[in-house]
Amino acid sequence: MSRVTLVSQHHDAAWVTPDAFILGDETRDGLSRALVRRGWAVDVLVEADFDADIGRGGVTWRFRRPAPLSRTMRALGRAAGDPHPPIRSLAPHLLRALREHPPDVIHAFDLVFYPLLWSLGHLGPPVIAHFHGGSAARRPLWRAAESAALARVQRLLFTTLEHARPWIRNGYPAHRVRLVFETSVERMGQHLLEQVDPGVQGAPMIACVGRLDAVKDPITTLAGFERFLATSPDASLHLAWTDAPLHAEVVRRARSLGPHVRLHGRLSRAGSRALIARADALVQGSTREVCGIAVLEAMSLGVPPVVTDIPSFRAILGDCGAMFRPADPEGMARGLGAVLSDPSQSARCRARFDTLLSFDALALEVERVYRELV
Repeated sequence: MSRVTLVSQHHDAAWVTPDAFILGDETRDGLSRALVRRGWAVDVLVEADFDADIGRGGVTWRFRRPAPLSRTMRALGRAAGDPHPPIRSLAPHLLRALREHPPDVIHAFDLVFYPLLWSLGHLGPPVIAHFHGGSAARRPLWRAAESAALARVQRLLFTTLEHARPWIRNGYPAHRVRLVFETSVERMGQHLLEQVDPGVQGAPMIACVGRLDAVKDPITTLAGFERFLATSPDASLHLAWTDAPLHAEVVRRARSLGPHVRLHGRLSRAGSRALIARADALVQGSTREVCGIAVLEAMSLGVPPVVTDIPSFRAILGDCGAMFRPADPEGMARGLGAVLSDPSQSARCRARFDTLLSFDALALEVERVYRELV
């Protein structure tokens, strides 16, 4: 049986126990269990604020606290004004664990942790790095660091070719790039409906879940919904978010639409998913996305997305839902009208999710890359 180790330095400060970590790290949790179902032995090696080895669902989770060297390098980086010191610090705690439990292939996440990627490339097993955000290096010094870090990384995985192009322009060999979705979500059941405030209503009900910032562009979403009301005067729009730098502007515009718009505020992940489960359609006005978690959640529930025509959303939707140009409220209104008048949308969205977008589908794609190297 071949063994793969999924490696990540990212962790949330709220993940203070193994259970909280595994629940919060849905990408590694879902992908690792799907790989086990395909016959792989899987370790998940992650940086945490504690040390522990935990077996869960056939997967071995190995949590490692940052080594003294790592903590010192990060402290120096912060003192020098570095906003992201983990990206530029060594990770001997993770390398030690890999030497103690050597895999046949290493699957790393994030392309900007240069010292870690450089170190992984010198361990021996083939290394794959999976894009989860961040930017390719622009300045000469960082381009040199990026080139050294990725020199022994045999494959880079991106959701779309558009995401990969900056790294290819920086010199990474295009023939080593593979198109694989960033992540997926667990298939959600209709039991989520029970978690939604019974005051959530409207015919149809439209959900919008995501940050209130310029990238998600909630202003276009509100403008598009206002135009949609002209043909669907009983419709309602429900917004939930995490960060909200445009909160004041969103509140002002929402008030002008009266009871048709409800602001749910900061919801938990489960609460946001429950809101989507109640909806007749999901809208998203993003100007860019690595993948699009809310859109995947909607597809898994058979809720048709009406989203901007950007590369990641094109890859997700296929012939489901509808797309409109960024900052085009008229196009959004037309898209809502089209999907809500098509009764086949729900079944098509669910079928596409199960076939191409689920964790099982993601595991199949990454396994193909592993088999090229193992």
